[in-house]
Amino acid sequence: MDPNQVRNSAHSRVDTEPTDEDRRRAVRSVAGFARDADDCAMLLAALGLDPAEGRGRMTEVQPD
Repeated sequence: MDPNQVRNSAHSRVDTEPTDEDRRRAVRSVAGFARDADDCAMLLAALGLDPAEGRGRMTEVQPD
């Protein structure tokens, strides 16, 4: 398997880039586990995520 690909078990397919929904969930997860705002900002920056990506409603996942 190409090391640049990740298995997305929720969708049972291989993608090279995370979806907008994956990024939204990642931002919200980091925010939930961060010790404080500075910790959250540092972790999001290290992961290449923008806090604004965590805003918005969850989109419905369509089966393949």
